[in-house]
Amino acid sequence: MKYGDYLYTKGDFDNAMKQYTETIGHVEPSKIIKKFLDGTRISQLCFYLETLHNLSLAIGEHTTLLISAYVKLNSVQKLNQFIDQNEHYLVKEGFDADAAIKLLRSAQLYRVAAKLALKCQKPDIFIDILTQDTKEFMEALRFIEKLPASSACNFLQLYGSLLLENIEDETIKIIRKLIAAKEANHSQLVKMLMSRPSRMEEIFTELNISGQLQDVHLRNALLEQRLKRFESGEDYSKEDIDEILQLIGPDNSEQALLLEKRYKCPPLVMHILRLQNRYLK
Repeated sequence: MKYGDYLYTKGDFDNAMKQYTETIGHVEPSKIIKKFLDGTRISQLCFYLETLHNLSLAIGEHTTLLISAYVKLNSVQKLNQFIDQNEHYLVKEGFDADAAIKLLRSAQLYRVAAKLALKCQKPDIFIDILTQDTKEFMEALRFIEKLPASSACNFLQLYGSLLLENIEDETIKIIRKLIAAKEANHSQLVKMLMSRPSRMEEIFTELNISGQLQDVHLRNALLEQRLKRFESGEDYSKEDIDEILQLIGPDNSEQALLLEKRYKCPPLVMHILRLQNRYLK
């Protein structure tokens, strides 16, 4: 330790660090680290931190510091290598994954940041990087598609508008697939489609024909979409009316009445009254 201090005072930081690494396990690492936090000594600091990790003596804070040092050196190769080979350190207590990812993004090392987000099981940050930084919308959508239905719906609620804006057809396919899944949050999906009424009509009509439109929220959404035509003064055929009435059952008759008041469809009222045994001949 003393010889290392002597070399340090002489400005021979490389050889000083070699001496300091010999003290690992005997001297508190923070004492050595403090000496090399200056920006001009980052390379030596990396060497010390790498040695701690190789000896399995590093704590979470050391991992955060090492990644920060690699970023300052713009050492993309070492960053990728460390993340790929040291997953156990990335889940260790004390490692500040959020801070490390934020630092990588600020340095525009987006692919490395995305990799770290995945390794640290932070799918929300991973998707945010793909949609906000790298604009890799298809990769983000493919990732969302592989998630459980409930998680996929949550992420589509956050990023659905952006995905629809950039890859509408592909996003619609995923939404249609999720709508058919019982585990999905249908109300979230309906809200997302409100900005694209023609696509919503297309999806829901297809599901209704195939007998998959069982969820009351979905039927109400399709019902409202079709009733909006009355508001615009568009004429309805008997077939159109029949399609509307098929969407109404005991589970949504009250909601249907509220919609009728807004969009004015007298045949709908008569149908509901029959359902509720209120219609008098």
